[in-house]
Amino acid sequence: MNDETPSAGSGKGLGIASLICGIGAFFPGCLCGGFSIIIAIVALIFGVISRNKGGGGMATAGLVLSIIYIVLYLVGMILILSGAVSADQFSMEGMSGGGGAAGATGGDGGG
Repeated sequence: MNDETPSAGSGKGLGIASLICGIGAFFPGCLCGGFSIIIAIVALIFGVISRNKGGGGMATAGLVLSIIYIVLYLVGMILILSGAVSADQFSMEGMSGGGGAAGATGGDGGG
């Protein structure tokens, strides 16, 4: 019985790690997509291992979050590579409300 307790404990710890990494993958995704996909893959691996060791809801939540992020990442990459969407639309400058275009218009109007 003592042999099963550490196994269940490590499953729970990996479940918590999976959940934290699954949540964390969404935040750096806004800044640097390459790092966040690594975090999502780590969350997926931790979640699978934890579920195999009897992990509970946290492992499942980490799995779901990581799968959602990986699917969204792949869809975004497919759209960018196919040319349907410009990569500039996903950059932080593109989200700032077109400040670069307003500056260029202001410069043209002043001259």
